[in-house]
Amino acid sequence: VMDNEAGMEHISRLTTSDVDILLIISDASKRGLQAAFRINELAKSLGIIRGGSYLVINNVQKEPSDDVKAYINQQGLEYAGFVRTDELIQEFDLLGKATFSIPKESIALLDAYRIFDKIIV
Repeated sequence: VMDNEAGMEHISRLTTSDVDILLIISDASKRGLQAAFRINELAKSLGIIRGGSYLVINNVQKEPSDDVKAYINQQGLEYAGFVRTDELIQEFDLLGKATFSIPKESIALLDAYRIFDKIIV
């Protein structure tokens, strides 16, 4: 797990290699998507990805349109799914509660499991 700034540096310095699955998480903003595409292109150009590259759209109310998903795929990333905004996550963060203890009914957790089921065979 890497955040954007550190992740780009780790990838470009080749301190990270032989990545089975590159899972890039972004919000739905243009800037976020452009950063995701750059990360993917850098990782591909350095030849560190052994498996696939996937994009997850995070913190949204609904699934992106088919046009947005097609655009993501055109950029060389496979659209893996989306994670909805979840007030429980926000509450746990505000109260300093560990997200590991979030209830299994959490919509974000259910969305994440749906994505994992799709990409991890």
